[in-house]
Amino acid sequence: MSTAPSRCVPHCFGLLACAALAAQQPEAVTPEAALGWLRQGNLRHAAHARQTPPPGPGTLRTLAAAERPLAVVITTTDPRLHPESVFDRPLGDLHVLRTPGNVCDPDSLAAVEHAVGALGTPLVVVLAMAGDPVVAEAVDGVELSPSLLRVQERIAPALRRARAEALSGQALRSRCEEENAYQTASDLHARSPLLRAAVRDRRLAIVAARHRLDTGMVEWLPVRPPEAAESPAPPRAKPRNGIPPQIALELLRAGHARFASGQGGRSALDPERRAALGEGRAPYAVVVACSDARVAPEIVFDAEPGDLAVVRGPGPVLSDESLAGLERAAQDGAALVLVLVHAGCDVVQRAVAPRPEAGMSPAGAQLLDKLAPALERARATGSEGAALAERTAAFHAQRFVTEARRRSRLLAGLEHRGRLVLQAARYHPDSGDLEWLPVPAPALPRPDGPLPEDRPAAPPGPELAPAREPHVAAAAGPRTEQPPPAVVELAPGAAPTAAPSRNGGQAAHDAAEGAGPAETPHAAAPDGAEERSSPAPHPRQPLAPATPWLQLLIALSVLSSLALVVLLLRRGRRAEDPAPPADGAG
Repeated sequence: MSTAPSRCVPHCFGLLACAALAAQQPEAVTPEAALGWLRQGNLRHAAHARQTPPPGPGTLRTLAAAERPLAVVITTTDPRLHPESVFDRPLGDLHVLRTPGNVCDPDSLAAVEHAVGALGTPLVVVLAMAGDPVVAEAVDGVELSPSLLRVQERIAPALRRARAEALSGQALRSRCEEENAYQTASDLHARSPLLRAAVRDRRLAIVAARHRLDTGMVEWLPVRPPEAAESPAPPRAKPRNGIPPQIALELLRAGHARFASGQGGRSALDPERRAALGEGRAPYAVVVACSDARVAPEIVFDAEPGDLAVVRGPGPVLSDESLAGLERAAQDGAALVLVLVHAGCDVVQRAVAPRPEAGMSPAGAQLLDKLAPALERARATGSEGAALAERTAAFHAQRFVTEARRRSRLLAGLEHRGRLVLQAARYHPDSGDLEWLPVPAPALPRPDGPLPEDRPAAPPGPELAPAREPHVAAAAGPRTEQPPPAVVELAPGAAPTAAPSRNGGQAAHDAAEGAGPAETPHAAAPDGAEERSSPAPHPRQPLAPATPWLQLLIALSVLSSLALVVLLLRRGRRAEDPAPPADGAG
């Protein structure tokens, strides 16, 4: 009987532990508590007293089991703003969506609905940035690409409300930043019945805020914000870091190696480094990632604020807003575009699973439709189950790269000039590993016309000739179709090298003279022709066309010969005819 109490003690402790864990579940967190934790984390960030350690193996395994975000953060793609650092929250706490100007597109709305409805997230923060260049360009009316103009259309209502207050200069830009944050929060509430119901039931709070780079503080905007104080004007110059794509890829690989080995962790920003961030944007890469809270590119690649421009959305999928983010980062000097999918993506899982007959919002159905081409291609391989989801994610990343090249002349032109590389990878949240995925080779030739990123114009030099259409030269005889220039795929961690010439200097000479590439030594010439290097003409080669003077001379010669023949014939006939009889003979 004495052993009964000893047996009950472990069970009591187990029940207490289960109760404690249940109390810490995200669904038990109120919006007020979540907002309080973000406020405290930002205070630590601004005071250079961050407390978030890098995740260990156990944390990674826990995150791989399920996503339980504390809050959804909708913010800009600017590389100087890192939500996990700004709020001092660990990996897995924030479901982040990053679009230019922190606008709300249909894909972002679908991701927010999923986080609130399926994951029980109690808080949505629309985080603007003081001095956001996208908002400044909308205020100044800068002419941009079609995708960026689409973003400006979403900012236009906020700009009209800001102009109604008779402001100008930096005060107008600052006011527009606030109104734009409120516009996004209002769009979420107005366009989603699911979010409206959650706000009505006090299960969700949607707040607007603005982050200041110079102090690191987050300004939590009230319901009707007062007139904002002026802040330093954003720099108009767009500095370029000038690093080649292979170096940008090595920086990403090195940062991920630190993260995977547990040696990651960014140091707090001192005032000097904050001032340097305020001087301009110069990211070395842009990462397109899912909004899943377990996939934070700044943490996965152990990047400092300012290193990476990040575009985050569900999937991720290519929209006008995400494409505008890529173009903005490329204009700022990013040398690498990385499309990052991850294993166990909830959006991919929903696309693979049979769709429910009811209960799906229009935005959610539209989001899944964007993954349909990749899913159809994956099913054509005969894959099922987990393999089907993995192939769908990989094919979706490849299609993202292809569509980005097709829709953006800026990206395609930079890639053709060797100033940008598009790459894809898959992240495994359970182990922290990174798997590099093959991407389609870029299409040639380069799009015609000037590129907006040429500031200043490059010095004159040899340009790559566009691929020529196959043709038949009349003077040189039949020629084989010229293949397009070889494209060497950049392997992870390897510097791009030029495609090897098939015939050494002769191929270069042929290209300079406008001729087709030299044939390989073992390739047989058509119709039994000799080698290209042989001076002997082709036995079936047609004669070269005669010049006009030569044609005239030949015609005159032929006419003279004909006239001579006619004259001789007439004289011969006269000689054969008998003499006429004399007059009076009879």
